[in-house]
This record gives sequence, C-alpha cells and structure tokens, in this order.
Amino acid sequence: MKKTKSIAKPQYLKKTVVMAYLKGTGKSQTQLEDELGWGHGSLSKYLTYKNLIPPERLYQLAKAIGFGSTASYLVQYNPTTAMEEVQRVTALHRKKSKLDEEHSSEQAVPNLNGSEMEQIKTLLINITGAIQQNSNLMHKIVSLCSTNKDEIIGSVQSLQERAERQHAYIQSQVKDTKKVIKEMWS
Repeated sequence: MKKTKSIAKPQYLKKTVVMAYLKGTGKSQTQLEDELGWGHGSLSKYLTYKNLIPPERLYQLAKAIGFGSTASYLVQYNPTTAMEEVQRVTALHRKKSKLDEEHSSEQAVPNLNGSEMEQIKTLLINITGAIQQNSNLMHKIVSLCSTNKDEIIGSVQSLQERAERQHAYIQSQVKDTKKVIKEMWS
C-alpha cells in the first residue's frame, strides 16, 4: 500500500484541476461551496490565490471531487511568481486593514486610494491572464505529442517562441506591480 504524505500547512490550490471538475460536472463555484458548507466566495479566493487553502478544506475538497484522501492532486507545489505576488499584495492589504481596525497610527502604513488599488488590480488581472495563456500553450505542447515528428518540431518551436514572449510579458507585469507597490510605500 502506497503511503501518502499528509499536508499540514495552507497550500496554493491547483486551479486547473478544480476548474476541470466544475466544467465536467456542470457545477458552479457557488454550488460546490454550498455542497461543502463553505461561505460564498471562499473557493474563488483560493482559485485566485488571495487565500491559501487550509489543509482541512483541501482534504474536504479532495473528497468531494473524488480523490478520496489524496489531496496532493489539488496542490500547486511550484507556485508562479504571479501567484506569490497576489499573496504578498493580499497580505499587505490584510495587514493594513488590521492596523486600521486597531487604530494604530504610529506605524507607517501606505494609504492606498481607490485608483492605486485599481492599478494593482489591473496589473494582477493582466498577470493572471498571461499565466492562463501560458497554461494554454503548455496544454497545446502536450497535445502535440500525438502528431508526427515534423509537425511537432515546427509547432513546438512556434509555441516555445510564444511562451518566451509571454514569459517576458509576465516578468514585466510583475516588475511593474512591484514598482507601483514600492512607490506607494515611499
């Protein structure tokens, strides 16, 4: 019997697996949340990496999807820079909210106005879209494995060039996001 490693800390959720399950079953995120007894919007926060999914919810989701107690299929073990950036920005926002609630004006907290938040949101949406495009390119590469050798070589070269351009775009978006956040802190 294969021994599985238990997951003890919050993880990045593998969005592609959950979305494939939803598409295959015709369920909406809200329906799955209701089925699991979660609050509305919680699954969306895990899928957009605003929140890491806690182990107990990860195992609950794995069971609902049909993986039994094997939750590792739902874990994104190699988060991208963009995923980590969403986590950092969300953590900063939470920290600011917590400090505001405590009425602690002694510490320097960036005052993010609506336009600055919209700018960050737009950058993160661009990054997320670029990541999805990269994911689509990877799926195309995998599907090409069933075609003939010459077609594979030509298509892979073309897809590799597109993926490299997309990667450069993602890096520039992350750099812009860091710059905006840095400017807000100064």
